[in-house]
Amino acid sequence: MCWVRPDGQDGPLFNYKRQGAWGVHIWIALNGRFFTRITKFGSHAFLPHLSTDQPLEQGRWYHVAATYDSNTGVNSIYVDGVLNKTQNIGTGYRISTNDPAIRMGVKIGDSRLFNGAITQMGIYNVSLTGDHIRTVIRQALKPRACSSSPCKNGGTCSEFGQNLFHCICPEGFTGPRCTHDINECLQDNSGCQDQCVNTEGGYYCACSDPELSLAADKSHCIAEGVALECEQNDMVINLPKSLLRGVDRHHIILMDRNCRAYENETHFILQTQLIGCKTQLRHRGNFAIYSNMVTEIPLEEGQIVTRVRDIAIPFQCFYSELGVVSSIGIKPVSKKVITSARGMGKFTLTLDLYRNSSYQSTYSQDEFPVTLNLRQQLYFESQVQTEDSRLSILALECYATPSQDRTAQPRYNLIENGCSVDETLSFHPRPDPQSERWSIEAFQYVNRNNPFVFIHCKIKVCNATDPNSRCAQGCHPSRKRRDVETFPETPDDVYPLAQGPFALSPEKRDSVSFDSDHSVHLKNKNVQVPIEVALFVIIGVCIVGTIYLVYQKRRDAVRLYQPLYITEN
Repeated sequence: MCWVRPDGQDGPLFNYKRQGAWGVHIWIALNGRFFTRITKFGSHAFLPHLSTDQPLEQGRWYHVAATYDSNTGVNSIYVDGVLNKTQNIGTGYRISTNDPAIRMGVKIGDSRLFNGAITQMGIYNVSLTGDHIRTVIRQALKPRACSSSPCKNGGTCSEFGQNLFHCICPEGFTGPRCTHDINECLQDNSGCQDQCVNTEGGYYCACSDPELSLAADKSHCIAEGVALECEQNDMVINLPKSLLRGVDRHHIILMDRNCRAYENETHFILQTQLIGCKTQLRHRGNFAIYSNMVTEIPLEEGQIVTRVRDIAIPFQCFYSELGVVSSIGIKPVSKKVITSARGMGKFTLTLDLYRNSSYQSTYSQDEFPVTLNLRQQLYFESQVQTEDSRLSILALECYATPSQDRTAQPRYNLIENGCSVDETLSFHPRPDPQSERWSIEAFQYVNRNNPFVFIHCKIKVCNATDPNSRCAQGCHPSRKRRDVETFPETPDDVYPLAQGPFALSPEKRDSVSFDSDHSVHLKNKNVQVPIEVALFVIIGVCIVGTIYLVYQKRRDAVRLYQPLYITEN
């Protein structure tokens, strides 16, 4: 028996003949009729044939079957499980198979090839009854394993065996039927700088602060439109109103409360002379650094409520006697300091630079940019400062960039997955689980006019009492998916820190070419540069510090960063 779809030409469905005499054969013959003939074993003598009275319709599927019972001598043919014809050709005949090889759709030495389709051919060593044949048909017509669409969410179903199937799941789903959503946020926060939001079959990045917006890469949060102009005698900072919702210009001042903001339709603008508005000056090597801060009007004495937001926006202009060297920090990524950490209480994370291998004395923020010699050793320590001794840390990732923007290029990797990837980097003994120490040799970027280097690290905070924590595992040169699932790194326990800038000493640095970056604005007002800066000093480096927008929100813990050139998440 078999399923057959004739398509217009007579030909064999089944026969034993390969060479020599004929064996049993079943055909579409006589102009499209179902035809069968039994032959005797040994002599191969033909017995009377059976065929349907009407041809089978072309292009339609039929189930056809032929039987012979040697005990009764009955030879029958069935179409779609219904007895079509029967005859008695005699008892006791052994069927002539004639050849162990079976042919479907073709007979050796015969040009009459079957035109159509044949499937589910079955050969039985017993004579089947009509009930047997109909049972076979019902089983064949049962829904196939994939016919019920068992693979969900766009999964592809592949059948194997009678009732078995396998689902090939699309990206974002897993499980036997593709019903389990994969939480992409568990693996390195899916590359999101701030929040990763898992969705059914995917994820998206978001910014926790309403003032921040998602960058074009859909991963980073940026404060759109913040700009600092370091001019010959002045500093001008422009703040988009969209960044400071609910604030009017009367609330915004510099360190001198008499230095107030003015506004246009889109921005608040504050301007100060380099020697005005309590601007602070400090010298580091060949750099003169002018600093001020945008803040809010102070509370009046005895005032117990306020509707003015807490604002702290430090900014700095770096001036170099070598000329304009870079435009750093014109559009900084800004982030709040206040952040809750699940079940970890209040703690402070720091990334400090030490003067030597004794780890006794750090460089203070006022000493930056630190001037270094090429290949001079730099000693770093990351630390979680807390009263809870159950916390430990691990530097998962550290790298260098030429600006305080952690996405700046070129990026040079120092630590990956807790492992050193720079040949000069060495890890040093930890004084306790709350600290990690390492050192590298100072370097400079090749063929770049920017003399500055910033170091960025992602610090993992763990439970020190857990021997299976990610911190306890240390270096993982090639972490696999199962490792990520074992040690999930969520935004609540991985924190970015940064240190810098560092600059090569003048005698060790090649001459610096003039950088005409359009984001640094030079304006000659024909006014002398202040006495603290030599007459040949022109605009140097503009650095906008991190924007701190401190809300009166109910949060469980406060995370502070040192130094505060940049705090990103």
